Amino acid sequence: MSTQKPWAARVTRAVAGEIRQRRKARGMSAEDLAAACADLGMPIPRSTLADLENDRRASISVAEWLAIAAALDVPPVTLLCPVGTAETAEVLPGAEAPAYRAVQWIAGEAPLRHPGRADVLTDWLPTAGPGAPLLAYRLNDAAARDQLDAAGRARQYQDLAAGAATEGERAAYEAAAQAQLATADRALAEGERVRGWAAGEGWLAPPPIRMRSVTTAPGPRAGAGRAVRGRYQARPGRSAVVAPDLADLRGPVTGTVELPLWLFWSQPDHAFDLAEPDMRQWMYETVLREAGSLEDLTTYLDRDTLIALWPRLYLPRGVRQAWEDRHPALRSAVAVA
Repeated sequence: MSTQKPWAARVTRAVAGEIRQRRKARGMSAEDLAAACADLGMPIPRSTLADLENDRRASISVAEWLAIAAALDVPPVTLLCPVGTAETAEVLPGAEAPAYRAVQWIAGEAPLRHPGRADVLTDWLPTAGPGAPLLAYRLNDAAARDQLDAAGRARQYQDLAAGAATEGERAAYEAAAQAQLATADRALAEGERVRGWAAGEGWLAPPPIRMRSVTTAPGPRAGAGRAVRGRYQARPGRSAVVAPDLADLRGPVTGTVELPLWLFWSQPDHAFDLAEPDMRQWMYETVLREAGSLEDLTTYLDRDTLIALWPRLYLPRGVRQAWEDRHPALRSAVAVA
């Protein structure tokens, strides 16, 4: 560890090194990075970035750090604590800590001990004191995800029950759906418990979990078959869902669409203005990635809009392959674009 420069300058140099590495990995020039920061509303001259990367600048502001991380599309903390590219980070003057432990400290997940100096350490705990509100929000977030996942699986089992070939098969799928609904209810109760804890401590409580209950199997829409589930995955453990016929997609093409929480739960506002191209594209990416049933696809997607947007959509590889294998017209749209 070098001690030729003050600790603040050493931290800046380490961050600058990560910026350079991430920028080159993305194939961006310093000019590209400067333009991306300006697009975010935080202009950083190319000369400033060059001075930073070439160790001619001894400091970086928090605003610059956040804007550069956003422009590089990386978590800001990884520029400061390079998990996966370096074993340690100098988180305090003269104190090297494992990079991931440093991230946990910054995120409020664990206290940080100062190696070699027992008298200097952070003694807060993630379950009490300053770290506890963060824990409450993490627990509430986990409960929301658990409920959404369980309710989504319940919907899938109910779809399967509706199309079961035998009475025994239908009963088995319905039992599986009920088990998932019970799991969703337990997750909801856990969220309520966490919010009660937070309110009792006098903190601003996490937002409540808001999700429609799944109580009956949705019937197929007129003219629509069952969703296709192939070997491709939207994410590990979850098959990509594809409409059997693009003509079944008759969703809205104008106005504002509000997605249900089982499709879009990560932000409080679930509304997408279809007149805004970026919002329209974002909604299509979300539905294609998160759909758990044919009804999700036919309710929110439109055939012509999907074909027009397809070349520009940012999708998991499994989702793109599943749709293009079923509907070659989409692959053709990419070739034309």
